[in-house]
Amino acid sequence: MIRINKLTCAAALIGIAILATGTGYLSAQTTEAEQLQRAIQEKNANLEQLNREIAQYEALADKTGQEAKTLQSRIKQLEQNAKSIDLDIRKTNGKIDVANLDIRRISLDIGESEERVKLSRESIENSIREIHMADQTSLAEIFLNNKNLSVTLEEVNSQLNFNNALQKLVTDSRREQEILNNTKLSQEEKKKELQSLQNELSSKKKAVEYTKSEQNDVLKATKNQEQAYQKILKDKVALKAATEKELFEYESK
Repeated sequence: MIRINKLTCAAALIGIAILATGTGYLSAQTTEAEQLQRAIQEKNANLEQLNREIAQYEALADKTGQEAKTLQSRIKQLEQNAKSIDLDIRKTNGKIDVANLDIRRISLDIGESEERVKLSRESIENSIREIHMADQTSLAEIFLNNKNLSVTLEEVNSQLNFNNALQKLVTDSRREQEILNNTKLSQEEKKKELQSLQNELSSKKKAVEYTKSEQNDVLKATKNQEQAYQKILKDKVALKAATEKELFEYESK
């Protein structure tokens, strides 16, 4: 009887041990499943966060890309403006060169006209002296010297005609000189206007070049920012792929 009781006790103890072991095993299994579920939930949350960040950086990269294109278009337009201004400057320089040549030509013409006036004045002065000397001589004396009235009258008329011609030459030369002086003044005013236009165009070109330089700096910074966004985006996409792989492995267990 005592032997049976001992066997019964032993069996009971073994049963209790088996039960305890099974309970522990089930408890361990439950803990592992919970940990796995929590890991899956964590990975899903990470994926959602990564998707939001990827969308954010995609938008930023697209925005900076569009800004870069806009800046490139503006810079191209500025380059076209600079070329157009260069062309205007060259045309203005050509006009200034022509004006300088005209001024030089007119100055030479004025010099020649002044020389003609000078020579004419000298001739008139000589003629006046001769006439003055002739005035001291009576017509009778002239006649007696020539002994011919027609010759005497011819000499007098010739002298008068010569003086009239010289006077007309002086008058015409002065008129021509006045016209040339007015033309020269007009050309000099035109030259001043062209030089003013040239200065204005040069200032405009400098402004365009300055703006272009600033736009290039902004473009460079924008492209650098776009590259930074693209790198971050690439890293996020790679991290997402790794996370999806881990999640697949967890869900496969």
